[in-house]
Parts: sequence; structure tokens; C-alpha cells
Amino acid sequence: MPINVDRMRKDKEEAQQGGPGYAWPVGDTNTYLLPPPEDYEVPYTEYAIHRVGPSGQTVLCFNPKKNKILTNPKFLEFAKERGIKIPKVCEPCAQMDSEDLWNKNRDEAIRKSAKMRGVFLIIPWTKRASSKEDWSEISPKRVYPFFAPKDQWDEILDWFMEMYDKELKKDVTDFDQARLFRLNRVGTGQATRYSAGGDTSTIQKPLVLSKDVRAIVMKALADPENCYERLVAYHVLVSPEEVAALMQGVATDKVANDGGGDAGGDDAVKVCLGNPELFNPNDPECSKTCRLFQECKAAVEAAGKGGGKTTKAPEPEPEPEQPPLKLEDLPLTGTVCSLCMQLQRSLPDGTTVCAGEHVGAPAFVPKAPPSQSPASAPAAPSQAASGNSRKLDELLRQRGQKAKT
Repeated sequence: MPINVDRMRKDKEEAQQGGPGYAWPVGDTNTYLLPPPEDYEVPYTEYAIHRVGPSGQTVLCFNPKKNKILTNPKFLEFAKERGIKIPKVCEPCAQMDSEDLWNKNRDEAIRKSAKMRGVFLIIPWTKRASSKEDWSEISPKRVYPFFAPKDQWDEILDWFMEMYDKELKKDVTDFDQARLFRLNRVGTGQATRYSAGGDTSTIQKPLVLSKDVRAIVMKALADPENCYERLVAYHVLVSPEEVAALMQGVATDKVANDGGGDAGGDDAVKVCLGNPELFNPNDPECSKTCRLFQECKAAVEAAGKGGGKTTKAPEPEPEPEQPPLKLEDLPLTGTVCSLCMQLQRSLPDGTTVCAGEHVGAPAFVPKAPPSQSPASAPAAPSQAASGNSRKLDELLRQRGQKAKT
């Protein structure tokens, strides 16, 4: 029997279509894999999907023997939160059994059978369009979900275990010894292909994550919206009724949003995790392709934010630094220090100072000739009257600080 090359090509396309939830650019992307939260043993959660309907849209497999997440209490709670009841029968699996596909058409059975995936949390780090170009930093650093198809999931796990340091018990997610994985994307839309492996530069010289990135990671791990089970429940799970409609070829706008639900490919999906802080009603990626659009809109309206990215209130500008006090800039008081016979000047706090460095000293009003007032009388020359001594400058600086406070 001749090999069906067209079937092989179609199977390969369906296995790789729109796996990532992050819209990866064409070329190479070095990526940091987040460690698991404290109550998890591994940095991912696995789940099983089917491709149904003419366009091969993603739906969750409802067979608990093939899909362990269906017995996960956290996932079931999120499904209940969305008002979706998990059925006792998985229709795509039941259809395969009723048609006896495994015996009649094994190729078709393999194509329609449940496929495993894993959801990770990642920070895209650097990117380049081709190996001939230099790496460019991806900024700002932000956490995204990665809905990895089976092939890339296996490649990442192999790389993870290969890089594990048994002696130090450190892995690729370690803040002081981080290593990045590299995802390569070729093509766009339905022709997109992905492959994953390790980043050679960080294999040779591991990264030490900055305080800012560590804070981003810890905040993301503590955010309940980044819970692995919630990501699957909100971005992959669709109701049994919608699954049945898709199997019958009926179009529905509530398809899985793990990057593989739209025929337009994962470029058409904007991942914001249903976060009202990122909701923008004028963004076509929000309004036209995201099935969480109405939920985001309702949350935004309930919060009275009116849509669009929220902005923090501007911080008050710091007060300009006051220049240091100088003796010659202080106003004359018209009195003379009785200790050194130098003219006195007024400090900001109301006390007096003279060139002789006497603060608040007894004073008297000198007798001046008719043509010269006491306020304008020149100070008698003396060694202490220079006004430039270090001791006097320090005295004025201290007095100025006290007056400022």
C-alpha cells in the first residue's frame, strides 16, 4: 500500500497548529521558564485535547482516563466558576469508538485521538529573526502562558532534565543559575512550525536574574490568575454543547483560546488572561478574536474603569534641591555682633550670624554718619570676616537644613 504523504503532512500541521498561547515572532526566541509555585512539584500542568470540526479547532478531551486534569479539584472549581459542567462522556472519543476507527482506519483514529499538551509560565527574553542577525532584548519583561504541543513539551522536558545539576540540586529556573530555552518558529498561520531546545549562551554561562525580574516572577507565581488549572479552564475548556456543535460543523465564537482555536493561527490571539487591566475595546485582537472579550468588558464596566489600560496616578515631583546658604546672600539686620564687631545677618530660622561665626550673639545698633545707614555700613576688615571659611560654610549648611525641616 503506498504511503499517504498528504495525510502525513496534514497530521504534522494539526499537531503543531497554534500551540503556544504567546504570539511567538518568526525566528528564534530565548525564553525563561518560571519555576512552579510552592504547592506544585513540576513547572507545568498537562492536559489532553482533540481537534474537531472542519477547521480542526481545539477542545478539551472529557475522558478522565486520558485527561488527568479532569480529576484535579482546582480545575473542577474553575470549570464550575465558568458555569461549565464536565460531562460523563467525551463525544470525540465516543465517536471514534462507535465508528470503530482503530480497526477500520487507524490513520484517521490517530489523527482524531486525544493529544497531550502542557501549559507553562514563561518570560520571553531575547529574539532574532534569523541566525544572521543579532539578538535584541524583549522589553518589558512580562509573564505569559505557554500552551505547548506534545513535541515542544517533550523537547523542553528533555532539555530541563539534561540541564539539571544533581550535585547542587539546581535547575534551569534557578534565580542565580538560570538557563533559557530557545523556541524556533518558521512560517505563519497554518504553515507555522515550532521546535525547541536549549540556548547555548546560557548553557555555557548561566544568567543571574536581576531583582526586578525576580520580583516579576514571584508576583506572577502568587497571582491566582496564573494558576495552571485556571489557564486550562479559561483558555482551552469549552462546554459540551459547543463541542457537539463544532463536531457537526456549526460555527461558534466560543472556541478554545490556547492559540489553536482560530484558523488564522496563533498570531490572531492576544493573551491577557482575561485581565481587565489589559482590556482595550479598541484593540481588534481583543474585540474580534478573544473569546474572553465579553467577560473582560463586563469586569471593566463593573469596576468603572471604562476600558483601556489603567494608569497609576502620577507621583509628585521631588522638590528641587535648595542651594547651600552663603553668608553674603543672607539679609543684613542692621546690628553689629558685640563679640567681634562684625555686621549680623538673619538666618531662615530667625536667628543671627556674623562673619565671626557667632550665632545669636548679643548685638548693638552702631552709630553711623548721616550719609551712611547702619544697614549699609561695610564690615570692618578682619581675618574672621572672609565668609569663605570651611567652618562657617558647614555652620550655614547645618542651619539651612534645620530651617528646611
